[in-house]
Amino acid sequence: MKLTPEEGELAMSYLRSDLASSQSIGALASRMPKTTIELLRAMHERGVTREDAEGIAGYLNRMLDSMRLSKVDTFDTCCSHVLGRRWSQIDYSGERLDAASQERSYASRGVPDLLTSEHVRRYFAVESKMPYFRRLFNPQGPLPE
Repeated sequence: MKLTPEEGELAMSYLRSDLASSQSIGALASRMPKTTIELLRAMHERGVTREDAEGIAGYLNRMLDSMRLSKVDTFDTCCSHVLGRRWSQIDYSGERLDAASQERSYASRGVPDLLTSEHVRRYFAVESKMPYFRRLFNPQGPLPE
């Protein structure tokens, strides 16, 4: 995650104004700081509701507790650039993936975007079964419901 100085200032203002009043986001902040910032930015800049941002954060906290990922920092980096976005808003530079193919693939699985807690839950139901997921994040437990 790279922010311009202006984006950093805005993100800091979101942290100051929202972190104390957002229980799940507040709990996520020390575990997945990059994703926390992006969830706050998604609320303020990309139309994600507070309820969904809290739901996404709550689900991520349950994932961390249940799956006991040994590479949480890598998971944080990966999540921060996709969660709280439409497929077209995700930067796929340097990857073999592209927004159009991801949207086609995931829309058929009930994931038209990553803006709601339900869509994020469905997304991870698919992603957690991918071979890269085990290799990159080394889960030690199951995906939560």
